[in-house]
Amino acid sequence: MREGLIVQEEKPSTLKKIIVGIVIAIVIVGVIVSGIALQISQRPNSPYVEVDYKTIGWNYTYDNHAYLVLNLTIINKGYTDGVPVGNALFWVNMSNVEYGSTESIPITNSTGTLGYTELYLTLKPVTLMNNGTANGTILFELPKTLYNQPFALICTMTTTKYQKVNVRISEG
Repeated sequence: MREGLIVQEEKPSTLKKIIVGIVIAIVIVGVIVSGIALQISQRPNSPYVEVDYKTIGWNYTYDNHAYLVLNLTIINKGYTDGVPVGNALFWVNMSNVEYGSTESIPITNSTGTLGYTELYLTLKPVTLMNNGTANGTILFELPKTLYNQPFALICTMTTTKYQKVNVRISEG
């Protein structure tokens, strides 16, 4: 063994310190992000009501009205309070005007007498509980000039406790 040999301890370089710091920061950020992702994935989905509609057809009469007939399927997906549903909750927007649904359509019988039919109103008022489904047909009376024109279906609902309902509308 040699006497007088002094061994100097090597000090970590600045680059090594930076690299170690970055690795530690990445590990910490990864743990935080994975914890947030786990919390988000464990949250229950926000409730909503799904409204799927199909256009059954258009009709028009000689009294300058057009009639749009839609078939609806409505599903409560997550609201534990009941969600009242009925034809009065639906409108169509056409040419920047909103038109409410109607309950009957005028008809002319073989003698030429004008009458009304409620044939198209089959969406009866019900209250949908969670996972409840309603099906039915609604009718819109429109100016004849809007016959067969594009439209947007609009719906506003609240729960039985007057909480605003998130409504998702799709054409199926």
